[in-house]
Amino acid sequence: MSGKLPSGHTYKELEGEESEVLKERFHLYQEGIVLANPGNYYLPKPFVDFAEKIYNFEEIVWNLVKNPDLNNPEADISIDSRCPFFEVDYIFCFTDGPKYDPKGELIRSFYKHFPDKDPIRDGLMIHLASVHPDPRLLKNHLPYTFLPEDMLKKAKTVCLARDPRDIAVSGYHYHKLQKILDYTGTLEEFVDDFMNDRVPVPFGPWWDHMRLHWEIRNHPNFLLLFYEDLKENPEAEIKKIDKFLGTKRTDEQIKNVARYTSFSNMKERTKRNPPTSFDNAFFKKEVEEKGGSFFRKGKAGSWKEDLPPHLQEKMNSWMKENLTRFDDDFKYKA
Repeated sequence: MSGKLPSGHTYKELEGEESEVLKERFHLYQEGIVLANPGNYYLPKPFVDFAEKIYNFEEIVWNLVKNPDLNNPEADISIDSRCPFFEVDYIFCFTDGPKYDPKGELIRSFYKHFPDKDPIRDGLMIHLASVHPDPRLLKNHLPYTFLPEDMLKKAKTVCLARDPRDIAVSGYHYHKLQKILDYTGTLEEFVDDFMNDRVPVPFGPWWDHMRLHWEIRNHPNFLLLFYEDLKENPEAEIKKIDKFLGTKRTDEQIKNVARYTSFSNMKERTKRNPPTSFDNAFFKKEVEEKGGSFFRKGKAGSWKEDLPPHLQEKMNSWMKENLTRFDDDFKYKA
């Protein structure tokens, strides 16, 4: 299997021993793996079916734009209903994966607008995005080269980057938590897969993804932020987003959004109002009970606590090798 994506990337199905090892570790690869170039992106095979739909067509930003006074009733519904998440369409197409809750707001909204469509086969999120009221807020983790070619001309993009060492740890726990991802390898194996760009898009490859966005950081329709800055001074970073989007919020409204979207408040709200978009098979209960919830730590630099010394050294060496591709003022250092 080989071909060309609408974005211009060529792809070829991965075969042989490497393919079998990765299929064993990553449940997301169960249908097969395709390598897309340029960039050497490891993609779940179903991505090919949804690439054209994505190409032709989070919480802080949504509240800043639509809930600055904390009185919008839509704030209580799933973030995926308010801000469609494109990757869900090609992740949820597995026949043995978790299913959408037939009574949830996502499915009800889908069939209201598209009674003759199938949310799994045709893509639930991409269809909901097409009928969202302006201003539309859309979410994805894809490199921008997989998105519409004229995206930066027609839309504003906010990109949030994070230290790759923290992402490796967070990604490992996330893959362990989600049944659809169902990672079977160890932390060390995940770190090795992450550093060698074998973790499936949208969860990698980090350096190529970061380089693409670093190169356009000064584009007038692109705002690059860093997770560590957001944790250290959320109000200052939210003001940057406010200026970038032209929402012209007051200082009190900025404080509202910062307080409402703090890690502790979002974690507490999730406990009180758990998401209803998916059935109980979405998260592994045994992992959640051991402290592996979606809102796990929310700390910057926690890799220093979670990675053993030999993996810290390994990742620091990996960073030194790749930092030569960036300017001296790049945020992250080895």
